[in-house]
Amino acid sequence: MGTLSVLSTEGDIKISWDPNNPDEVEAVRAQFNTLKEKGYLFFNLKTNERSADFQSELGKARFVKEGATGTPESPDFFTPKDEPKVEPPKEPKPELVKEFDPKAQELVATPLPRGG
Repeated sequence: MGTLSVLSTEGDIKISWDPNNPDEVEAVRAQFNTLKEKGYLFFNLKTNERSADFQSELGKARFVKEGATGTPESPDFFTPKDEPKVEPPKEPKPELVKEFDPKAQELVATPLPRGG
């Protein structure tokens, strides 16, 4: 499922579509093109699914002593007492989009900034 969030001074809206539904894809493509003609900029906010579960999975890690030959139940395998100090992967930066991609998961449209 994809989402296009349109940010505007008149209020923000969200438009969702199913990439497997041609009618929904064409409706969002038309909205995308209309906004593009009005000067909107589009960004693809790629989600990093790994980072969401990174810390919880890291807490379940089992470590092996160097040269271990036993099974996971043996003393050669252990769980650290202190949670490892490891940073999760960095979230990717939003990417400027020039053409509508129905496979995109999360798009944001914003009016072109104007100087004063």
